[in-house]
Parts: sequence; C-alpha cells; structure tokens
Amino acid sequence: MALSRKQKRLAMSTLGKEEITGQPGGTFTYSIYGVEVGDGRVLSGSYGRGVTLNAAIDQYWDELTTLQRTERVVVGAYTQARREYIWNGFMWANYQL
Repeated sequence: MALSRKQKRLAMSTLGKEEITGQPGGTFTYSIYGVEVGDGRVLSGSYGRGVTLNAAIDQYWDELTTLQRTERVVVGAYTQARREYIWNGFMWANYQL
C-alpha cells in the first residue's frame, strides 16, 4: 500500500524540522534539517527538488526510503544525539549493523 503525501510528510517530520524553499513558477526544494545519508564512511546531504512542492517531497521521500543495502538515514551526525535509521516499509527503524 502506497502512502499518501500527507503520510510521507508526517513520517519524514519525525526525523526533524521540514525545510522548504522555492516559490510558484520556480524550483522547490524540500529536506529535513540535520538529515543526511550515510554508508558508514561518507555522509552526504540530500534533498528533493521539483517544479512543484509535491514533486520535491516525493523525490526526497524516494531518496530516503530506497537506499542501497549499506546506506542509512543519519540524523544529527555530528552530535552526541546521533541516530541512524532505515525505512522498513511502514516506519523508521533503528539501523543495526
């Protein structure tokens, strides 16, 4: 069962605060503050980009939920509160080595 856009936003917002930039007629970007994608060695920032806000949200969702086997979502990477997750199909699950 596919999630609605509202459900996707709610799931992503549990990771942190939404960041939205853009305006009608331009390009929108959507991300969650402090969220990066890591593979155990390298972290990379990620965001969704689209002609509409909805397209940007969908692109970001796909990026965070279709990671390679060795990748995970990293929240607060450079803090003592660092957390790592993977999407298990219905919720963010703690990443286990």
